[in-house]
Amino acid sequence: MDDLVAMGHRRFAYIGEAERHEPQTDRWEGFAAALERFGLALPAPLYVAPQQLAGQWLDDALAAGTTVILVESVSLLVVLHAIVALRDLSVPEDLSVVLLVDHSPGEAGSGAWIGLSASTVAHCGVLGVARPWAAPAAMAAAPSSPATAGASVVLLGT
Repeated sequence: MDDLVAMGHRRFAYIGEAERHEPQTDRWEGFAAALERFGLALPAPLYVAPQQLAGQWLDDALAAGTTVILVESVSLLVVLHAIVALRDLSVPEDLSVVLLVDHSPGEAGSGAWIGLSASTVAHCGVLGVARPWAAPAAMAAAPSSPATAGASVVLLGT
């Protein structure tokens, strides 16, 4: 989260699976604590089954000024990718997307997907951060920190 804030992100959105388990709860709580620490507004999380994720949610999030979306599962990310493509948006130019779990190559799709072994830590209370590649083009990039090395980041892009 420190890196995302350092890159200029101030409006966040959070998408999680409808069925909640301890790891998902821990991620949300870590995310909420980080935003509180930075004095940033806590968005209402969207807990939804992938087939219920609607384009209107993304439209509303972007209209509210969201610049980065944190996503808890590959299945939600795949649906989000389709919605982003239908809206003719580009990641990272129009918004940033951070996947909070590890994924296998090809699991998140192909073509426009870019898989990076980067700096998301999806661990109890230590929420994902993104490297500069995830920042919208208008935001300044900040160097990554050793404390954020670990899991995977998946970015939608071209």
